[in-house]
Amino acid sequence: MSGRMRPPSVPPGSSTSSGRCGARVTQERSTPHDPGQSGQLLRGRSGRHPSAAHQGCEGPGAPGGERTSPPTPAASDRPPRAAARYPVQYDLDFRVAQRRALNSRSVELRLVPLAKPLQFVPGQYLLLSDPEGEILPRSYSLTSRPRPDGTLSLLVTEVPAGQGSRWICRRLAVGDRVVVDGPFGDFLPGPRDVPEVLYLAGGVGVAPILALVEEALAYPRNLPLTLLLSVRGEADILAGDRLQAWQREYPRFRFIRTLTRGPGDPPRGRLPALLPGLVHSLAAVSVFAAGPEGFVDACATAALALGADLARIHTEAFVSDPKPWGGALT
Repeated sequence: MSGRMRPPSVPPGSSTSSGRCGARVTQERSTPHDPGQSGQLLRGRSGRHPSAAHQGCEGPGAPGGERTSPPTPAASDRPPRAAARYPVQYDLDFRVAQRRALNSRSVELRLVPLAKPLQFVPGQYLLLSDPEGEILPRSYSLTSRPRPDGTLSLLVTEVPAGQGSRWICRRLAVGDRVVVDGPFGDFLPGPRDVPEVLYLAGGVGVAPILALVEEALAYPRNLPLTLLLSVRGEADILAGDRLQAWQREYPRFRFIRTLTRGPGDPPRGRLPALLPGLVHSLAAVSVFAAGPEGFVDACATAALALGADLARIHTEAFVSDPKPWGGALT
């Protein structure tokens, strides 16, 4: 595949790109990081939340200002891995089987394998590019559990000046071939022996959350699940029909959207500030937060203030960084 940028192989337990690891989801991210370190609160260096370069993310809680972070937990304080990871596969051929516009900037894709399927765990992400090597691989979260037929689902929101998202949202059509590398990431389902799970999503951060919720709804035990989704306006709710359907079908699943701009019913405001009024104590509750970096940082801080255990807070943060990871052309 001449001209394609391939991510470097990173041994488990190491760090890359200044210790930032994990972020993904449907906006463009240019840096696949160590799967063994992503998706857990504060596993990067300098006490920062793990996150990878993720281009042009928009949504509540945009990055800005100096942050303070709790100390990095010792390895013994971190929860055990709840799911096995599959080895990374490269140059898998897929075809676009379905494309659905969700709003003026976002599309949902369904990809079918032309040969070997991609094996992954819910919450992970892939790298997507074109067979000709004209588009640098960009990372997008998988939005569902693995399917028996090997189909993959993605949500993609166009990023201003984003090469990959512009290609997907404006040019990619049903029948086109694409190339997939993956899986990457460690934003995985947590232990099931918890009384409740809380999901906090900002904008397109709902993408990996969808896969995690779908996986949790398949659990045999009646585990209560709550998803709080922060968006600018009603038109920015992605996969709202799926979330509403789950809420009707599963009494143990609760979905609440919050608005930061535009008209609409309450709750309104920044989700981290609204959190104390929407949930009770988070002691022993598993918390998963995904979205823009500032949003995720603020959610983690708010969850800690409500009694959440640091070791049970899992994060996926996105930052604006258009630079590729610096791998060699292959």
